[in-house]
Amino acid sequence: MRWILSIALVASLSANAWLAFHVLDAGVTQAYMGDSIQRNRTALLQCIAVTNDHLKTGARREALIARAQAVAGDYPGFSNDGHFWIGPFGMRWDEDGKLVSVAEWETVYEQIRKEGL
Repeated sequence: MRWILSIALVASLSANAWLAFHVLDAGVTQAYMGDSIQRNRTALLQCIAVTNDHLKTGARREALIARAQAVAGDYPGFSNDGHFWIGPFGMRWDEDGKLVSVAEWETVYEQIRKEGL
């Protein structure tokens, strides 16, 4: 009888330790995910604010790239499909260097997927 109780106790303690670990892990994951979402949301709002500000003032390509890279931080800039991308946002200019459009990567990606390109 004692060995049955010992096995039940070990199984119960093991199950509780396993559950406690997973609850703790889920809490840490949730905290990091919330922090990441907040940082990304802040960065996106800053990029939109900077873009809108520069659209109103008529800033040119070099000033916009510098401002967007300062706001975006570690994201490298690259050109693709007529846009200059910094992080999740792309900017397009006319021949005179004036900003004519801003695109968000997820929107562009969804459009490409719908069109089957």
